[in-house]
Formats: sequence, C-alpha cells, structure tokens
Amino acid sequence: WILGLTFDWQNWDQFKNMDVGFEFTNGVVKSTVADLKWHDTYSTGISLTHIMGGGATFLNLGFTYSSSPVDDADRIILLPVDESWTLSLGVAHNVTKDLTASLGGAVVFSGSGKVDNIDQGVQFSGKFDTNVAIALGGSVQWRF
Repeated sequence: WILGLTFDWQNWDQFKNMDVGFEFTNGVVKSTVADLKWHDTYSTGISLTHIMGGGATFLNLGFTYSSSPVDDADRIILLPVDESWTLSLGVAHNVTKDLTASLGGAVVFSGSGKVDNIDQGVQFSGKFDTNVAIALGGSVQWRF
C-alpha cells in the first residue's frame, strides 16, 4: 500500500483585473476593467495505491479539494467559479517487463457558484447547478 498526500497553492490574486469589452449593435464599443477580487487558493488531496500481483498491478484511488478563488459576495456572472471536489480512480498493469497499460478517470464536482452583485447598474442574482465534469484516459507504454 502507498499513501500519498498533496498540497498546492495557486496565486490567483495575480488575476485581479479583467478588461471586458462590449460592442453594441449601433457600433459603439465600451470597455471596462472589472476588479475580480480574487484571492489565492489552495488544494489538498489524498491518494491510496494498492500494489497487487507481485508488483504487476497498481490500483489507485484519490480525492482532492480545491478552494474557491473568490468569496460568494464578490463572484461575478462572467466567471462564476467556485470550489471543487475531485474523485479519481485508476489501474495500471505491467503486462510484460516491457509493456505497461493503464486506464483512469476522474469526476470533478464544482460548487454552486452563487452570484448576487450589481454590475453597470444591473443586478445579477442566482445560483448555478453543481457542474460535473468527467475525464477518462488511458495509456500504453512500451519500453525498448
């Protein structure tokens, strides 16, 4: 058995200002700089790997949490991002000493992305459904 722990820090506060431009049907172009009020985020995770068959097969299970780069009160409709949780599963098998095949997948659940703010005199308010993303992948490695 192998236990893995991870911690990550991302400097999202560097992504504070966003230049947004609008072109109206009458040809008028207006732009504004939106202060996103984003802050740094962290993610933390745990994984467990079980080695079977004398080291030929590896089963992996992982869970990760990533914090939201913006507080609920500061979230805007243009980027309604929120925290996320990821569950991943994988298997790798050494078919021969020169050939390894693996399959894996992850399911990412993002938060509700609640928005309640006023931008350019218009109030945007609502709560998004939790988004789910599924990623599947595989690989074959041949050593020669």
